[in-house]
Amino acid sequence: MKQISFGKLEQGMEMPHLLDIQTQAFEALLQTDAAAHEREDVGLERVFKDLFPITDVHENFSLEFVRYSLGEPKYTVEECIERDMTYSAPLKATLQLVINEEVNGVKRPRNII
Repeated sequence: MKQISFGKLEQGMEMPHLLDIQTQAFEALLQTDAAAHEREDVGLERVFKDLFPITDVHENFSLEFVRYSLGEPKYTVEECIERDMTYSAPLKATLQLVINEEVNGVKRPRNII
């Protein structure tokens, strides 16, 4: 399809493909193409690292973020359209509970076997 301009100025800039911009931003958020140990400190990785560790008031327990993974979607895009559902995939986070014990006035992680 040929585009005709009735404006007085020449068309100076080509419009970017807006869906590509959104897709690239979403891929940068999730970093699905990188292994868990190779992810950059951006997107979801950054959010988890900013929120964790979570400690109790007395600093006896600490919940630490280890990694996250995205599972496979349960339904295809077409099935979601047919069922009037949202296309989604499960997000799973691996967390580590650290129990601190006080020895001679110093708190340190307790070995759990």
